[in-house]
Amino acid sequence: MWIIVDGYNVTKSGRFAADHDFRELKSERDRLLMLVRRYTERTSHRATVVFDASRTEELYASRQELDGIEVMYSRGGQTADDLIRDLIEKSANRRNIMVVTSDKGIASSVKPLGVSVAGADELYRKMSESSVTEIPLSKADYYEREVKGYEEPSGKNIHNKKGNKAKKKKRRLNLW
Repeated sequence: MWIIVDGYNVTKSGRFAADHDFRELKSERDRLLMLVRRYTERTSHRATVVFDASRTEELYASRQELDGIEVMYSRGGQTADDLIRDLIEKSANRRNIMVVTSDKGIASSVKPLGVSVAGADELYRKMSESSVTEIPLSKADYYEREVKGYEEPSGKNIHNKKGNKAKKKKRRLNLW
């Protein structure tokens, strides 16, 4: 899974903004990048964090890699939303991309391109779980969750009163 994060949108949205009172953009960016790095260390996801630099006079978008995370800044006159759309349009496997933003405009413009969209609070919750220790999975559970990407709805009993297996509900795709 490739996660493309709308950087400033996430830092200015919901829980992240409520939990962190930053006075400088650099501190805000550094905190987000640290949380994304922790998250990618726990998962096998690739992450790109895109920041808006449209008000600069930069002629080209800049790209750097920090601790395994790709960090991109848009060029002058180009918004982060435009750069995110460009990344998606150039991708060969769009079904394997999740864009994280709470901006309804970018969300509605990238969904038709075949990507998944998650809200900023959802990513922040996932990143904040990094200190939680996970219970080891059995081989069957590992195969279902990690290889197939599917997960049974939690707390559902698949047996009926007679002890026979009830019909299973259709599995949902677990993108995280």
